[in-house]
Amino acid sequence: MISLQGIHKTIIDGRHQVRVLDDISLAIHEGEFVSIIGPSGSGKSTLLHVLGLLDKPTDGQYFFTNEPVLRLSPGRLATFRNRRIGFVFQSFMLMPRMSVLENVELPLLYSRLSRRERRERCIAVLQGVGMQDKVKQRAIHLSGGEKQRVAIARALVNDPDLILADEPTGNLDGAAKSGILQIFSKLKAQGKTIVMVTHDTDAAAIADRCLRIQSGRIVDAKLAGGAK
Repeated sequence: MISLQGIHKTIIDGRHQVRVLDDISLAIHEGEFVSIIGPSGSGKSTLLHVLGLLDKPTDGQYFFTNEPVLRLSPGRLATFRNRRIGFVFQSFMLMPRMSVLENVELPLLYSRLSRRERRERCIAVLQGVGMQDKVKQRAIHLSGGEKQRVAIARALVNDPDLILADEPTGNLDGAAKSGILQIFSKLKAQGKTIVMVTHDTDAAAIADRCLRIQSGRIVDAKLAGGAK
């Protein structure tokens, strides 16, 4: 489903060039759950941003279902990202004054769906994460675990091909973290393709495969605890 070939990412830090990603080649198959671990500053989040087309590599090729997506125009790239990739962030990235329903609906606003169809789709994904009873509540009043459930629902509302999660349990306590990991385990069982960056060994263990990154390079790849 995804093929990265010779991906490099270099940034300018003062007068110096810093290589954040160094010759990353990676294949991710449809329905696979991949976790990415490594120390702070190792390039994990940068790699996730490249996969999510939020950041463009300095060099290399990226094929998404055989399409060379780095060649897309900015407008087509934005549409591709919105329709085919769902994002879950550590900081939730919700609009605090909007309701749960309004937050989940955001990726659908430029679709051709009617208002009723958008609402029905939002309710369905909120049921899947156990938040159907709080559709009218403002995001600012939710707990951390509830906010992350809403963020996952928002990521799912367009039925994306790929779900990217950046430290999805990083801001959560034990009980909330357990609930979020159960949701990701259920998504894996449904055949969703997921890539998750994490420092959490419990989170990494539910994936099929775990990649370790150090100094911008993949230094280890092995089956994780959740592999069949």
